[in-house]
Amino acid sequence: MMRNDEKPLVKSPLTFKINHVGELLKKKGFVQQELYSWLGKFTFVIFENGQFKIGHKIENKIGKLTVINPDDIGDAVKYFDRI
Repeated sequence: MMRNDEKPLVKSPLTFKINHVGELLKKKGFVQQELYSWLGKFTFVIFENGQFKIGHKIENKIGKLTVINPDDIGDAVKYFDRI
């Protein structure tokens, strides 16, 4: 129960978007590595500096990251998994 002086927890649109992308990536078999990064078989997605970025992880090294629109994350993951 909340006290009278407490405000209800409200998620910002950005927090909602990050959580939405995280859930989508989990459905695609990604594992959350850190707070804002996820790793698939060879594909790496991170949220940093206010942007989502995607790249490949090969031999424990992350390659060049490409900025992506969070609304296009599904298509970006499909593309990066094929190359």
